[in-house]
Amino acid sequence: MDISDSDAVDQAFQKIKATFGSADILINNAGISAAGGGELIADIDPDIWWSNFEVNGKGTFLMTRSFIRQLPDIDSTATIINVTTAGAWSIIPPSSGYCLSKLVGLQLIPFISESYPNITAIALHPGMLDTGMFHESMRHFDLDTPDIAGAFAVWLSHPHAKFLSGRFVAAQWSVDELLDRKDEILGGRQLLLTVPGPFGPKHFQQ
Repeated sequence: MDISDSDAVDQAFQKIKATFGSADILINNAGISAAGGGELIADIDPDIWWSNFEVNGKGTFLMTRSFIRQLPDIDSTATIINVTTAGAWSIIPPSSGYCLSKLVGLQLIPFISESYPNITAIALHPGMLDTGMFHESMRHFDLDTPDIAGAFAVWLSHPHAKFLSGRFVAAQWSVDELLDRKDEILGGRQLLLTVPGPFGPKHFQQ
């Protein structure tokens, strides 16, 4: 289906509900990297640039919206994992549409976590995987496998990972270390996209 088509997404979840009753895990993995010929902002076709947002932004939102709406009740436990990329916070001039649109999926996670405490929502970086949008110049860094990301997603879907809800993680990280640092993660702003700076009340006093 086309995840940027709201009717298609609704129909898919209606079929899921009719067939299985409901789904309790959603992994938003579909995405595109439409960069035209690698042009910079002033030169790229606006429709090509915006198409990134139609899939990576709107599509992720539509899938998430329909998934939440098909849950049996408001307190049903569920897991949403948005597959993200370092491009979501990196500056890659020829790929502004892709990078900015992937930021939507990354930042959607804390909104879900805050709005629906029953849902574990996590942004997952799968590593350097060879997909159709993998750039040839990066191929010598391709040391990860889909197995790592898949196994980590399974681990994130269990109750022991609830403390990571609203946050960003990478598939190569040690799950044992994450568990050991649970109190540290919950007690601070770790694994969240923030604006760093040594600012406090004194900077806003006249």
